[in-house]
Amino acid sequence: MELNVISRATAALEFVNGVYEASILQMKALPYKLYLKTEHWQHFRIEALKFYQHKCQLCNEKEKQLDVHHRDYKNLGCETFNDVIVLCDPCHKTFHDSLSGCCMSDAEIHGLIDGM
Repeated sequence: MELNVISRATAALEFVNGVYEASILQMKALPYKLYLKTEHWQHFRIEALKFYQHKCQLCNEKEKQLDVHHRDYKNLGCETFNDVIVLCDPCHKTFHDSLSGCCMSDAEIHGLIDGM
């Protein structure tokens, strides 16, 4: 009887793992803008903001809009807090545009980014 319970639990765990892996593959296949609208990303974004204390990791700004920026996209769908950085809107723009317009000097930004 005990062996039967263990084998059913093992089978259930394998099933759940398979569903989880399939879900991650589906999220990775989504266009990025759609991925950002998933329940998974919305939940993770909230948790990342809490983890990073609702402040920009470059300038410590708390009052401006905060974005959760992917450092890279290899773990899309199963990100950890190490895969993202919280940035205020002006600092986030420096990652996508140029260094102009940020609330910090170019030297300050380069020093912080190099130290990450």
